[in-house]
Amino acid sequence: MRWQPFLLSGLLLFGTGCGASSASTPPSAGADSPVESTSSAASTPGEDLDWWAYLAENSESVGLVFDDGRGTTWSTGADEPKPFASTRKILHLAAYSLAVADGEIDPASTVTLGEWEAYYLEGTDGGAHPAALEELGIDPADKDQEVPIDDVVHSMIKFSDNTGTDLLRDRIGDQRMLDAAARIGWEPTELPNFLGAAIALLMPEHADEGHDALAERYLADEEFRSAVLEQKLPNWDEQVAWAEELGRVEPRHIDELHRRLVEDGLGEQAAAEIAVPHLSWTQLEGVTAKGGSFPGQLSDSWALRHDDGTLSSITFVITGMSMEDWGAGLGGGHQMVIYEALQDPEAAERLREAVGAE
Repeated sequence: MRWQPFLLSGLLLFGTGCGASSASTPPSAGADSPVESTSSAASTPGEDLDWWAYLAENSESVGLVFDDGRGTTWSTGADEPKPFASTRKILHLAAYSLAVADGEIDPASTVTLGEWEAYYLEGTDGGAHPAALEELGIDPADKDQEVPIDDVVHSMIKFSDNTGTDLLRDRIGDQRMLDAAARIGWEPTELPNFLGAAIALLMPEHADEGHDALAERYLADEEFRSAVLEQKLPNWDEQVAWAEELGRVEPRHIDELHRRLVEDGLGEQAAAEIAVPHLSWTQLEGVTAKGGSFPGQLSDSWALRHDDGTLSSITFVITGMSMEDWGAGLGGGHQMVIYEALQDPEAAERLREAVGAE
């Protein structure tokens, strides 16, 4: 049976001639200036990578933290900041869960679809937002429809809706997010603004203004908004260079945040009871997960609650992927490797050896 990938992660896909207002598509064989694969593990178009071979050949591009919950831990690049794309949204969930647990946010409180979509930049999320609306049964034409904020959070985790992520950050406030990070000793150098980051990619001449400022202009200035919507996605190399510098976090912070959030709610058990159902969207028994992807990179943070109550976890990121390898990697085969390693000590040891971890 083919592995069903659990990667719906707010992608910015390489496209040719696609405006920001048009949905982009993965590269075809005829795309301009394709980056050829140099990996012997690369598969033919439409097939997944041989991930065991690929990881062994590209171990220098991997960041990984493993903890089996029984005393065995190992890592590679745990303290080296890596771009974690949408996997960082675990922090948004942590801040939201703590705010709900403290009575500061009512999960049944609502926003209108119009308020939610104020942050939407069509064609830059791999179809995540439309997919979320479809599952929730929301008519995209009804901008006055009320949506519970908890449904927005669900969309952020399961579909990796960037639009909902930016809305949630504004609703819970930056201090809540910083406080959540501080509970594991993490001091983020930046908080994600996915709308602003996308604008910086589309209009690099404005990048120095900062992602938050660009997002504010988009929300408040109709002329600027129209100009953004007229832009075309840049080429693959430019997208990769942009993504490589975006959202860099030490893998150990992502792993500890995930573990602590599901273990004890970062010190407030009620927060764990809010967060775990959101992270359990894969329907794999005992698994909590969040993944992410931008051009040339894939990341995931998974945890598995075993029958004896122990919690094993893996936080994984790989960068520097060619267009061909990345496109094949979106099949989610790396997630099968993660899942096997969480379940089976022999698979975990095989993974450790493949990436050269200690």
